[in-house]
Amino acid sequence: MVAKVSSEECPNDSWSIQEIDASININRINNEIMARAQHLIIEVNTQKDTNESALKSIMNTLEQAMRDLSANPLRTSHRCHHSHCLTVSLEGHIVIHSIRQMLLIDVFLLDYDYSAQYQQHRMQCILNSASTLGSIKWSHKLRGFLESPYYVRLSNPLDHEMGADLLRRMDDKKLLVSRKTKYQTVDIYELPRRRFNGDALISKQLEYPDGLLGKDKALYLDGVLQSSLYGDAIYHEALVHPGMIVHANPKRVAIIGGGEGATLREVLKHKTVENVVMLEIDEELTMISREYLSEWNDCNDISTETVNGIIRKSSSCFDEEKVDLHFVDAFQWFVDNYNQSKVISANENTRPEKELFDVIIMDALDPDDFVVFAEKLYNNTDFIESLYNGLSFEGVFVVQLGESPENVDPSDEFGPFRNRAQMTAQLQKFGFESIHVFDEGHCDFFHPWTILVALKNYESRSNWYRNAAEIQIELIERIVQTKSGNPALLHFDAATMISYQIPSKSFESIYCRQDDEPEECDDYYGFWPDINNIPISHVQVKKSGVSEQAGRGIFAVNDIPKDSMIDLGQGTKAFHMAPTTWDVFDTLYDWVEEKSEREVIASEMSGLKYFIEGYGYACQLMGETHHTIDSGIMTFSNHGCDRSYNYGDEYSSVTESTVDLTDSKIPDGLDCTAIAYSPVQERHLRQIMSAGDVILKDIRAGDEILVNYVTFADPNEWIDDISKLKDQCNGKGVGEVSEYEFGA
Repeated sequence: MVAKVSSEECPNDSWSIQEIDASININRINNEIMARAQHLIIEVNTQKDTNESALKSIMNTLEQAMRDLSANPLRTSHRCHHSHCLTVSLEGHIVIHSIRQMLLIDVFLLDYDYSAQYQQHRMQCILNSASTLGSIKWSHKLRGFLESPYYVRLSNPLDHEMGADLLRRMDDKKLLVSRKTKYQTVDIYELPRRRFNGDALISKQLEYPDGLLGKDKALYLDGVLQSSLYGDAIYHEALVHPGMIVHANPKRVAIIGGGEGATLREVLKHKTVENVVMLEIDEELTMISREYLSEWNDCNDISTETVNGIIRKSSSCFDEEKVDLHFVDAFQWFVDNYNQSKVISANENTRPEKELFDVIIMDALDPDDFVVFAEKLYNNTDFIESLYNGLSFEGVFVVQLGESPENVDPSDEFGPFRNRAQMTAQLQKFGFESIHVFDEGHCDFFHPWTILVALKNYESRSNWYRNAAEIQIELIERIVQTKSGNPALLHFDAATMISYQIPSKSFESIYCRQDDEPEECDDYYGFWPDINNIPISHVQVKKSGVSEQAGRGIFAVNDIPKDSMIDLGQGTKAFHMAPTTWDVFDTLYDWVEEKSEREVIASEMSGLKYFIEGYGYACQLMGETHHTIDSGIMTFSNHGCDRSYNYGDEYSSVTESTVDLTDSKIPDGLDCTAIAYSPVQERHLRQIMSAGDVILKDIRAGDEILVNYVTFADPNEWIDDISKLKDQCNGKGVGEVSEYEFGA
């Protein structure tokens, strides 16, 4: 059955030709000229055979509906014969075929360039008449349109995604509401799940009696699908929780858009949240969502607010006390409140911390929407700067970026997603230090969907790269318990977060198709087969010749030409200690050293500590300090003093002899940090950490292979590490491993 349309909504023969002409003129002024005709195909299950007399009565009913919708109701032809009827008029035609208990109805209506809203009403009136005959399935298509200055396909909801993906499908969909607000056209349909239609749905429903395959709902804005009942949780959990969980303690959150309330619902699942500021421009959309999309904004099961010690029942997330709902232009609101000109100092955000947001989530127009407002949201420097200024020191910005790219797509800067490329560039320009993209393929959008998470503070990267156990513990501690006992999160968990940590191959491909190709596309794109890979049998371990006090070293058994790699396969198997793992180990080591009764444990841990710090190299590619140690014998390579090294990533002018220890600043290129945004680097982090060193000049048999330990120095202990290297090269000290072994 379909939704009834009131008489006020249903156009009828009281519409005069003059009124229609006026409508056409108004639509032309607003560039809203619609297609010339619409075509309805309806299947009616009458549950009884239809004879010729009944068929004529049905045709009269549909004819009357057609005349009610016509500017010129003159009938030009009418004929019925046994199980078939045909009516043709200046306004179109109706054909009915009766096959046992099934009526097949073909309706073609000329529209004289009426508005999309009027077209929708005409369609609905015919469907209402048909629905009185039995249960119906139907399909709708606009016919005869021509793209022109007076008609833009994407401006007509019936000719956009809603028409292509929903209306043209033959099924028992039901219009719940269609309303044109001040800003957009809102359509909400009830429909079968996309995975199963008709008899397939019925048979599957028998297999799943718990309703998993029940009716779906879909929200369309200006004909573009925004979310569906079965995709709602997956999409909004992916949009909200990765960014929220990366922040250590998000208390104040801003939401841009999200008028249906689902983004707000997911934010409120975090116990840490004390205040949510939601900025939605379309108040009427929110009111419609309260009535027709209550599943999207239902917080009753997660509300923790109490009145006199009793948890308050809150049927709508919009009504939660910690929510400040503003019906404003979010773009202008942020610019007015957080633009740089509003900040007293140009070098420092002087706003009180309580006025800043820990997380800002933008769930607004897709970046490929060809509307002016989308340009403002994704490519306005004042707006993006205000987002940066509006975040706290460890702030996180999250935005959905539309349909995910495919591996064969051009760079975003050349295609329909220019807004996406421009926003990413602007985020880097204004200081976001770590930017991550991932896609979620289960949102019910027909395509995987892209979400971007931008971190204001570089060290927050270590939270992004936590392991599954750490993330799961955080979720258990952070997410509220439901009153029903059901899981608060239906899709997102630690394993899902792990899958989001590495961007897809498609992001890497389009990133490297930029007009100005980034350097890392050659450096880290893979291991090239034309590079000479020397087997480990061509080197051996002997006492180092660097100094009398030096320990082991690596020597060439055979000549090794420049630009060769050594035992590449073993190099990729390096031992890696992540930032949080190293932090736990370091803390534990300090703890066991405090007490004498822990001396045995301290001694055993010292061996591991000296091994990691002596043979490993520190880096901050994952946000905070982590260590990597080669698992093969190349880990015994010694430091080449005063640029005598011959093995490494590249030659550097910075050596232990050139570093000024009075300057604590780490020289450019040696801080071992990641590029703010590089899907290539994100996809090849382990390769960067574990392999890639080459022979920097021809090495003769018997020569010692040396590296530049300056590039291995811990960024957090830069001065101390370089001081030790200076002492070693001056014969005043030894390396950490030798120090441990001699001490032993």
